Amino acid sequence: QVEGRVHGRSSVGGIVGRQVGGLLRNGFFEGTITGEGQLGGIVGVASNAARLEQVFAKGYVHATSGDAGGLVGEASFSAEIAKSLAQVRVEAKARAGGAVGLLKCGATITESFTEKQVVGATAGGLVAQIENGCVVESYSLTIPVGTQSAGGLVASIADHQVMGIDGGDWVFECTGTKSKAADYIVDRSYFQDDPTIPRGDAGNPLTVAQLKDSVNFAQWKFGQTWGMRPNE
Repeated sequence: QVEGRVHGRSSVGGIVGRQVGGLLRNGFFEGTITGEGQLGGIVGVASNAARLEQVFAKGYVHATSGDAGGLVGEASFSAEIAKSLAQVRVEAKARAGGAVGLLKCGATITESFTEKQVVGATAGGLVAQIENGCVVESYSLTIPVGTQSAGGLVASIADHQVMGIDGGDWVFECTGTKSKAADYIVDRSYFQDDPTIPRGDAGNPLTVAQLKDSVNFAQWKFGQTWGMRPNE
């Protein structure tokens, strides 16, 4: 558990600046993170199959010139974020995401949740921009405000998703590396249906009433990963 204020130029996180591989589990940060770009509430940049599991960030992240996310500024090269929560206000000059600013090169978000507000040129409730990445079984109550594009779950999915076949498996091909691809970009993931919240490039909108009923969350692991109290 870490609390306080963290400031740096780039690759700045509440717990780790740059995570290259390895597992970070049960991490908690509460406070303020400031810098130029690649800022995250938990990790600034996660890559090379780094895994963040059951991490929680709460507070404020502000990037003056680049990207920022409530959990990770940039996730790439098969990094994974799972079973995690961000209650973070994110402001970024470029991409601002409730969980991740830029999700690319086979990186994934699963079973995760965000709330609060994100403000940036590209603003996404969960992810600002996806470039060869995946989101599954996640949702956002974050309010996105984008000067160029915005989305309740994902603001933008790059139109240059690059796929290839390796040994019978579909893979993402990114700058000379290969990361095993899922069969989807965004699957079983939701955001609050509100006239003030843009739809963006991906995600399924649910009304406030629908968000309170587990029947609307298809194939989610209620009783395992998720729980829901009546009318909450």
